[in-house]
Amino acid sequence: FFANPLLETLTRTPWWFIPIYWLPIVCTLLYLGVQYESAEVMFVGFVFGVLSWSLLEYSMHRFVFHYDDNIPEGTLAQVAHFLLHGVHHFLPMDQLRLVMPPALSTFLALQILALLSIVFSAGMIHAVSAGLLIGYVLYDECHYWLHHGTSQNKRLSALKTYHLRHHYKDFKAGFGITSDFWDKVFGTEFMGFRFLTLIRPFMAVIPEVAAPDRKVAFNQKVLWTVITLLIFLVLSQVPLYGIMSSDSSDPLYWMRVILASNRGTLMEFGITPIITSGMIMQLLAGAQIISVDYSLREDRALFSGAQKLFAMLITFGSATVAVMTGQYGDPKSLGAGICLLLIIQLFVAGVIVILLDEMLQKGYGLGSGINLFIATNICEDIVWKSLSPLTVNNGKGPEFEGAIISFFHLLFVRSNKFKAVYEALTRSTLPNLTNLVATALVFAVVIYLQGFRVEIPIKSARFRGHRASFPIKLFYTSNMPIMLQSALASNVFMISQLLYRRFPDNLLIKLFGVWEPYQGSSQFFPTSGLAYYMTPPRSFVNTLKDPIHFALYVAYMLTACALLSRTWLDVSGSGPRDVARELRDQQMVIAGYRDTSMYKELKRIIPTAATVGGVIIGILSISADLLGAIGSGTGILLAVTIIYNYFETFAKEHAELGGVGVAGM
Repeated sequence: FFANPLLETLTRTPWWFIPIYWLPIVCTLLYLGVQYESAEVMFVGFVFGVLSWSLLEYSMHRFVFHYDDNIPEGTLAQVAHFLLHGVHHFLPMDQLRLVMPPALSTFLALQILALLSIVFSAGMIHAVSAGLLIGYVLYDECHYWLHHGTSQNKRLSALKTYHLRHHYKDFKAGFGITSDFWDKVFGTEFMGFRFLTLIRPFMAVIPEVAAPDRKVAFNQKVLWTVITLLIFLVLSQVPLYGIMSSDSSDPLYWMRVILASNRGTLMEFGITPIITSGMIMQLLAGAQIISVDYSLREDRALFSGAQKLFAMLITFGSATVAVMTGQYGDPKSLGAGICLLLIIQLFVAGVIVILLDEMLQKGYGLGSGINLFIATNICEDIVWKSLSPLTVNNGKGPEFEGAIISFFHLLFVRSNKFKAVYEALTRSTLPNLTNLVATALVFAVVIYLQGFRVEIPIKSARFRGHRASFPIKLFYTSNMPIMLQSALASNVFMISQLLYRRFPDNLLIKLFGVWEPYQGSSQFFPTSGLAYYMTPPRSFVNTLKDPIHFALYVAYMLTACALLSRTWLDVSGSGPRDVARELRDQQMVIAGYRDTSMYKELKRIIPTAATVGGVIIGILSISADLLGAIGSGTGILLAVTIIYNYFETFAKEHAELGGVGVAGM
């Protein structure tokens, strides 16, 4: 096939060479592994590796081998992709191109081994690697048989037909080789089985808030919103029964601001399960990994049920892990009864939060529970740090924690009033007036920028004279860029901290992040590595001390916010193609443009607005952190955008009731 003899030799491999090459390596790995771990642990790791190969096989076949739709034509990448898998579809019955050449498989195996070394101990690395390699050998041999073997067994014959249909009927489905299980899960099976079908049996037991049978009055919406908020605040203050006091580092410290959570209370996880479940399902649906038809009522119900089911499973799993890993005390000291009680408390509180969010989203209240809880948590922090009556002694005598109360207290007790004002403005260990002014300034700037938009004139293609405008805001993707960025960074921090505590001497782990307690406190902060450069400088002075840190942090923030904002367009269904389709369905066109050119005009404006808006949000977050705004730049941006959205909701409700509208308010 190839003119080059060396390339031709390296790409042709007989099926019998695969077990001869890899089985001795598998035996060696198992032999070395038992030097570190017991036979029982090795067996568990081996089985885990074999089972994990099934998902790895499906993922590589679907997202790597069939990535050709997104590769530009005529590029080196397209040539490499053809050599990797395209040649097999071009010559599917070539007996010497049905198994992966050892040169390529060895290279890939080394990359996977490097990843395993970060997560697992030495013994488990050998066991899991051996299991993965056995899975790979079975996969390659099975693949050869599917093309050239025969059998009277119905299951094997069906599997052979299934794979050949992938080659000769539809190469965009049927990615499983040794099994069609993952095709069923992710909706890529030929027979049309979809992932959402698996959720149908659980719908009868998943708790649900019934939709209102009539439009809920505005005053009742306000009442239900207030009741929901009060329930959340109560749950945030009720401590978990049975926990022991712990001064350990909080693994969720970096995520509290966007999770509306409070450590040691019923709101330990806050809205974590809802956000995690929602984002995963939206990403799966947006990337078309699972098939969802939002025009069908049943699909919408199943998709919503899947989100709730996963949120409940995440709540239960997180509660179990938190209790059994000793976050609330040694499980042996707590006892089985207290451990079970803690898990039940966290699970029930999580279900309550899920139902409260669903109640608001179904029209009983205003907005969503997620936004309401996030804004409340951030605003509560700002109000507390402004007006807290608690006193703290930092060596200069007792001081009030609240910045405003401290200001008046210092004016009252200090004889030198200028010095009192200066101290109230600049004290470093507690919130000061400068932080409060910076917070108010960021609030004002974000509210001002919320009004920036591009009005696209549209007209009806059906009724002459009917015109309107389609607004595209500067913050087109709202607060999603900063929320996704914060979630990304928080997960990196949490994983890096957990890995560093377990493997403090591993070089790769150190490159990921080195963590040390800050100024004698129990909370760990990164001091070097990737995690360090993803954290904002603590003050403007620290920026001058370490300009490289500041420069890399700015580059990371702006790039992440811009890319995440652009990505959210496709995931959320708000991209130019989706908007054009929506306008076309409503028989609307852009004034002065043909129906066929509407997408091009929207493609010119919407991605630009999303990118610029994401960059500006990143700049505002960096500025807020440098100025020392209370609640962090991320928290303030989330709070302001959510409050502004509530303001628009109130204005819309008033307008519908014959009120004065936004301008009059």
